[in-house]
Amino acid sequence: MSGYSESYRPDNPRQDEQGSRDYEIVKQRFKLSKIFEDFEILLSTEPDPKKIKTYIEELNTAEIPDFITHKLQEITDKYQILKDEHAKNVQTIKEHFPTSSNEELGHAIFTTYIGTSPKGDVICIIDGPEPYILFEFTNPDDYVLFLQGAVTSAPGGNFHRSWSLEIPSTQQEHPPQKIHAKVICINTNKEQTTPERKRGFVHERQHFINDTIDFQAIEQNDAENHEHSWASKLLKDEFFAFSRDGRTPQEIRTILGGGPVYSWIFEALPEQAQKKLHEQLNDIIDACNKVDFKTYELHPSRFIGMLYDIPFSHLAESINNIVVYQKKTRRKMTEKIQQHTNDRRKKESGISAQWYINQYEDGKFKGKDV
Repeated sequence: MSGYSESYRPDNPRQDEQGSRDYEIVKQRFKLSKIFEDFEILLSTEPDPKKIKTYIEELNTAEIPDFITHKLQEITDKYQILKDEHAKNVQTIKEHFPTSSNEELGHAIFTTYIGTSPKGDVICIIDGPEPYILFEFTNPDDYVLFLQGAVTSAPGGNFHRSWSLEIPSTQQEHPPQKIHAKVICINTNKEQTTPERKRGFVHERQHFINDTIDFQAIEQNDAENHEHSWASKLLKDEFFAFSRDGRTPQEIRTILGGGPVYSWIFEALPEQAQKKLHEQLNDIIDACNKVDFKTYELHPSRFIGMLYDIPFSHLAESINNIVVYQKKTRRKMTEKIQQHTNDRRKKESGISAQWYINQYEDGKFKGKDV
């Protein structure tokens, strides 16, 4: 499933056939979004790859398209490689840093990586359920330093797709060992509230999830943004991460479209490409503003799950089709409720009328003007 040729507008009768196709596609995507949500939880919690394989095989008997189950298996295989690599990294870290706490481990790795001791606490978690190393910094200077000066201010977090750590060997005849890992770094200074800390982690974790899906290939195959696919890929990646961490559409527009942190993406493009991507982003946000997230229990993970394989240039169109689907199903629900109400009223009226007739035939109204 990819982007659609044109958005369905219910006020245009010539698009009825297209609208029906779009309706069925979105209906299927709603179903698949629940599968993707369950699959994400299964990947992060189930250590046995055989059980994950069984889950995918069972989907084959549930009228799920083959290409979906193939994609899930592809992601599973890639994820298993990450887990295997992570297990080796964990073993290496434990051998070289035999510490008793996450705080001691964070301090030791920071000192090895940077060459100086941190100013605040550095917490390092390597035994989490997912294949990445998590660092939490209580001092923003340590956070910035750990990112090797890549930023001049300290945002909430950062996801490293490929982080390397060279561990000095304890034996002179052996060369240093290198760890190549997925790393999430979170700046948790004292000014941050618990919800802010959680938001930072959720945001960076979504980048980790996005990284298991080949967004670059999706964008390169899109004729609209092919020439600047690296930029549309980054914007899609950030849009999903901000959507997942609970930002409102307007907040996302402000951060991505007008904020200083991401302005470099647009500034690196020719003027026409800048304008096009700004328009695409604005169209996406406008579409999101019309989505009913509450009535349909459309949690961010499910919303994103319906859009993973959609190119950035087609996201607005796809989200608008979700809106149309919601309006149609809401109308059908309303009609069904109304029909049920009418049937109940008819039934009640019939019972009342029959009672009246029975009373009349029994002569209980004899002598009265009935």
